[in-house]
Amino acid sequence: MPDPQEEPVDSTKAVKAIFEDATEEFAEQFKDKVRALHEHFDKDKDGFLNLKELAALQLATDGSRLTEQNYLMACKALACDPNNGIPLPALKVTYLAEGANIGTLGA
Repeated sequence: MPDPQEEPVDSTKAVKAIFEDATEEFAEQFKDKVRALHEHFDKDKDGFLNLKELAALQLATDGSRLTEQNYLMACKALACDPNNGIPLPALKVTYLAEGANIGTLGA
């Protein structure tokens, strides 16, 4: 039986605090995994994933082949110059939009 002298615990605040921490932790883990993927496949280390690099990433993570036409469409959709490629922030947007389970990508 609760002690009437004790201050009641606001369980809503406690749960909210737990989920806020979990959300921040998840966000950091997500960013770290996407960053690791980007760094691993950015073979020329220029900060962008060109057609060849992005194709290797897609093949490794999705098992499908990336065509040049799909690469150009992705660059256009993400407002990226196809001559440069996909920068890290755009790759993050891609994973968020696709709802990929990045935990299964092995990064």
